[in-house]
Amino acid sequence: MRADNELLPAADDLDMARGVFTGIVSATVLLLLAGLIGLALTGGFHESDSVAGATQYAQRADH
Repeated sequence: MRADNELLPAADDLDMARGVFTGIVSATVLLLLAGLIGLALTGGFHESDSVAGATQYAQRADH
């Protein structure tokens, strides 16, 4: 709904920008939460999941 006053035509744009920002933040939070739930269900990180862990794992002879 556009305001009749020409001094406030950007109110709708501000509301739209706020809505887009809120949507992006909400989607990001949901993705992070889904990732944490996935980590919890799969047992979390393992030694070979990181580059340093994979390097140490590859250098060991007892794997």
